[in-house]
Amino acid sequence: MKRVWNYIVTMWQPASIFIAGAVIIAGLFAYRIGGLMPGASSVEIQGRNSSISIKSIVNDPVNAPYKSLRFIARHIHNSIGSERLVSSLVAGLSVVLFYLVIRHFCHRYAAVLASIMYATSTSLLSSGRLATSNILLVMLLALLACGYHLRFNQNRTRSWLITSVILGLSLYVPGMIYFIVAGALWQFKTVRKSQRLPKRSLIGISSGILLVIIAPLIFGLIAHPSIWREYLGLSASWPTFTGFLKTLAAVPYGIFIAAPKNPVYRIGKQAVLDIFASAMLIFGCITLFKHYKLDRLVLLLAIFIIAALFTAISGNYENSFILLPFIYFCVAIGIGSLLEQWQKVFPLNPLARILSMSVVAIAVLISVNFQTRRYFIAWPHNTEARAVFTLK
Repeated sequence: MKRVWNYIVTMWQPASIFIAGAVIIAGLFAYRIGGLMPGASSVEIQGRNSSISIKSIVNDPVNAPYKSLRFIARHIHNSIGSERLVSSLVAGLSVVLFYLVIRHFCHRYAAVLASIMYATSTSLLSSGRLATSNILLVMLLALLACGYHLRFNQNRTRSWLITSVILGLSLYVPGMIYFIVAGALWQFKTVRKSQRLPKRSLIGISSGILLVIIAPLIFGLIAHPSIWREYLGLSASWPTFTGFLKTLAAVPYGIFIAAPKNPVYRIGKQAVLDIFASAMLIFGCITLFKHYKLDRLVLLLAIFIIAALFTAISGNYENSFILLPFIYFCVAIGIGSLLEQWQKVFPLNPLARILSMSVVAIAVLISVNFQTRRYFIAWPHNTEARAVFTLK
């Protein structure tokens, strides 16, 4: 009994924080999910048609995990709101995963603030509250988490089994193959020289799980070669050189200054980040370059470059959404570095430490207020946005 009581006393605070966080995330991604707009968009209806039956999913297995969940959700309750909840679930899990990853790379306080900013970003709210497979691009964050666990976690068996499942599901996402191949080539020498390779039996089991998961994808790509373009994220026709350069330049330009117009996802040409988040992103990048010997700089640079090239060859700016968790990854590093610099100036002054944390928290609240109001208030009242959400 004493042991149980000690456990309750020790765990009630983190448990309370976890429950409060889960409630807030659920509220963000479920509040008026079916009624914020008057109807559904054409993109959502196209997605519904591709998951209308098991046969249609088998014939085109690209994004099959998402299509399957959407198929189930529609049969539980036939409404656009229930279909959008699939994206909300993925988005909510990505917020939790983001915090679990970023807390290993910066101060816990900075990790919490950055996670709040990521959860309330207009871009995540838009993709996470629409019935589109675009939300599956956050699977790259899950792959990063798996890579980290494979390298540092002591429970190698569990890490390998989880990684095989996540890898299998990620392979269904268009364009994800580029990141997986690049990551495998980058870590090939490290894995080859590693003294902590798993037993052959574990490799065999993990490989078997992976093959079982991706079997429908392999059969679909062989039986229907026409879906290869969709799987590789290629547009119906190759973009012109000028168009390629414009889309490539639109990725960084859209983060800081102005994004291409698309009323399904944003108001006008508003950029992804606000002023404070932009400043912290730049500060975080400077900090990363100062520690250029660390693998995280190479990793993030590679992700940004491959993502920009993938967006350009696809001709679809919305594919740059894959960068969102990593943008806020740099924002977290920027916040953490800013707080560290402040503490170096006033190392023995607790009042200065509290003041710095308070100032940064206020700046984060202003950023959160701007991002959430832009999505929940400005976007649903925008005439152009409402005009594209009229289908039933």
